[in-house]
Amino acid sequence: MSNVGPPARQTFVVLLHLNDFNTMKRFSIISSLLLLALTACAQPNPDELPTPSPDALQVRSVVEDFNRAIAANDVTALERVLHPEFRVVANRFPTPDATSILPRAVYLKLIADKTIGGTAYTITYHDTNVTKHSATVRATLRASESTMHVTFLIIKTPEGVWQIISDMAVME
Repeated sequence: MSNVGPPARQTFVVLLHLNDFNTMKRFSIISSLLLLALTACAQPNPDELPTPSPDALQVRSVVEDFNRAIAANDVTALERVLHPEFRVVANRFPTPDATSILPRAVYLKLIADKTIGGTAYTITYHDTNVTKHSATVRATLRASESTMHVTFLIIKTPEGVWQIISDMAVME
């Protein structure tokens, strides 16, 4: 029986002949662009992402309550998460040259009449920024029949309750 050691290692060396200045310059530019492209495409490890603050978690909870209330056409639940001065801003809706601004009462009536709502969306958060008593949430809401890119403006009332004061959605 023969004694077999570790497998032989082979080393490959690539030699570049950089015999003139233009070749060196091209190699340097291509190398830099490749490094830049690799750096730009790197995705963060989800385990290394910062944990949202308690306020950010509360703000996201309001967005999730809003989403559930819309799916169920639940006006009572919406009244809890919508600030009295709530507005929906729909740019280029219903036509490409229009901007619609719906006050809270109109929005709640549309939900109650089931003119809108009734769709359960999956929420993907892009960012949640909280500064003292004000917050913004950028998210994508996806359902089988539609996708919306939404920016929520959320404020904390003097009583300490987070409420949505504005919702600007862009339909895909």
